[in-house]
Amino acid sequence: MSVAIRNLNKRFFVDGNAIPVLNNINLEVRQGEFITIVGQSGCGKSTLLKMIAGLESITEGEILRNGKPVTAPGTDCGMVFQDHRLLPWLRVKRNVGFGLRCSKAEREHIAAQHLQLVGLSDFANAWPHQLSGGMAQRAAIARGLATNPALLLLDEPFGALDALTRIQLQREVLRIWHASGATMVLVTHDIDEAIFLGERVVVMSARPGEISEVIPIPPGVGADRGSLDFARYKDRILKYFFADEKSREEYNI
Repeated sequence: MSVAIRNLNKRFFVDGNAIPVLNNINLEVRQGEFITIVGQSGCGKSTLLKMIAGLESITEGEILRNGKPVTAPGTDCGMVFQDHRLLPWLRVKRNVGFGLRCSKAEREHIAAQHLQLVGLSDFANAWPHQLSGGMAQRAAIARGLATNPALLLLDEPFGALDALTRIQLQREVLRIWHASGATMVLVTHDIDEAIFLGERVVVMSARPGEISEVIPIPPGVGADRGSLDFARYKDRILKYFFADEKSREEYNI
């Protein structure tokens, strides 16, 4: 699925006052591409993801999925949040199949397929509280993929995990991306994660969020976190973060 974001603006209204969140966002995501969006907390990147999903209204501009305006959520677009949001009263396999409109037998078959995809077949009958944090996120990814979406949106899905589990799941997501063929857009504040996963990294400024630069990551660069090339791209992105911090200090924000 392709995504086109054109002249997008977003404002929240608090006590009658307009608070700008996103300003003049223009971005094209190609079908089958993996895009990462990086920026400081509060820059509007999660709001942007929710708008792509149809979970948040647009103030001005438009978002198109496969050329059609986004007006509401749809089964062609899945979403995974930082909090796995598994339903604690349902076993893992029923969580993965939750929301599928098909027969029970087909629902169980689809759930089993996607649990196998994320390496959780042995935990199909487990309760969510019996899973580790990383396993719960795997289950959430399986649920996000269960409807066979052409587009999967990931909103800082590894933010609450320890460093080792985070790296393991980053690798898992890349494998799933290659296996599924879905277009993926991941939001993060972790620059290493953005470079490792993204074919292109979208760098956003501090609120109101604007696109500072879209940086293509050459094949192979993201795979070696200890390489000089990886360090150069990280430094290139970090400069935007430092510039935002300097601006905040100058204006006493």
